[in-house]
Amino acid sequence: MAMITDAKRSLRGVKNALEEYWVDNATYPEEGSDLKAVLKPYFLRVRYKENEDAAIHAASIQNARNQLDNITNLLANVKRQIVPRLDSCLQKEMLSHMERVGNLVSHYMLEIEAIEMPPVEVDAKNEFKEMLDILKEVDPELVVSEIDDNLVQKGQEIIQSLDELKRRMAERLLDSVRVANATYKADAISRTFKVYEAYLTHQPLAQAEVVIPEREFENIETVLDTLAFDSLLIQVMEDIRGGINQYRSLEMRKDDMAVLLSGIQMIERATAIMSKYEGTIRKNVHTSAIILEANVALHKMAEAIESYRRENGAYPPEDVALDSILHPHFIEITMGGDTIDRYEENLSYLEGFPSYLVVDPTSRFELRARVANEARTPIFSRVEIVSDWEKVVSAFAQGPTYRTIDPKVTYFLTATAKDSRRTLICERSPVREKKKAKK
Repeated sequence: MAMITDAKRSLRGVKNALEEYWVDNATYPEEGSDLKAVLKPYFLRVRYKENEDAAIHAASIQNARNQLDNITNLLANVKRQIVPRLDSCLQKEMLSHMERVGNLVSHYMLEIEAIEMPPVEVDAKNEFKEMLDILKEVDPELVVSEIDDNLVQKGQEIIQSLDELKRRMAERLLDSVRVANATYKADAISRTFKVYEAYLTHQPLAQAEVVIPEREFENIETVLDTLAFDSLLIQVMEDIRGGINQYRSLEMRKDDMAVLLSGIQMIERATAIMSKYEGTIRKNVHTSAIILEANVALHKMAEAIESYRRENGAYPPEDVALDSILHPHFIEITMGGDTIDRYEENLSYLEGFPSYLVVDPTSRFELRARVANEARTPIFSRVEIVSDWEKVVSAFAQGPTYRTIDPKVTYFLTATAKDSRRTLICERSPVREKKKAKK
């Protein structure tokens, strides 16, 4: 099926060329005509061949932009997640350093486009160090360690209070069913805090079944008749509720410190990226940018010469003054009607005017130049007029065969596909009315 589809598509391409021939000549070719010869103008295309390393330089520039974007994104995460957790004084100081680094990143982004390496006044390494010092001054690792100790202690206090609750409930003359239910829930809360402690102290867990302490404690209050409690039992209940709330507050504080630790990691990552960018990438991307711009300039010059061929039927001779042909191709008219001339700017990417070689006035020429960089990198742009006829007919096992009863009216095209059955493919033109001869 693929071979048949390919053959149909190719034969339709021949049909389209015949219709273009009709538009130009008001008739189809005579039967017996060499289709390859008469349809050649309709299968020609322009092929540009240029330095193969252009893609490498484009990738180098994109990589540089990506690295700068990575720094921007890391700082944006720090600003969104970390800065709000600092006090107002540290926030202001942190944002000041982040703004200077952000301006430096913008500067590097712009110099890629401008192909310049002006000196910078911001010491990125020092700015990142100041940011790290602000976060490390809080010493989140030490704070997290202290919080973990406090969580363990607070969990043990809650367990003791729960044991006290169970003991006092047993001493009171309360409903035995309700007491049993409350005791079961108190034991579930105690087991949960023991699991928390095992996790915090990196101990193996005998069992990992946990409940939500707040919810279970509410259930205890619901099943018990708290109106019958004495002041000591009520105090125990208050101690448990307050202990659970304090435990959650410590956990929230620990989360804040964990975020600060992640902020340190993000800033260290941004520092490493910036160090690499300023160490090697910045210089390499400057080299790639000017080579790429030189390639683009030479390609536009080749397009101008190709445009000349389309208008005049042949490429200009080698001894012609190319300036008059190339210059108009670099002039832009803005929406507001202003004229922008980029010719001299594009010439500045080249070391001297490019050399022009005409291999065939109707089918091939070449431009050669050197980039205006230290290496004087050689570049070229070669233009060739090639025919796709052979590519089109390669889809056929046989054909195409052209028949016409009257070239002024219609024709028939046939070809065989390359499938095992040699499927016959057909096309025909719309039937046109033959014009009557004037008397």
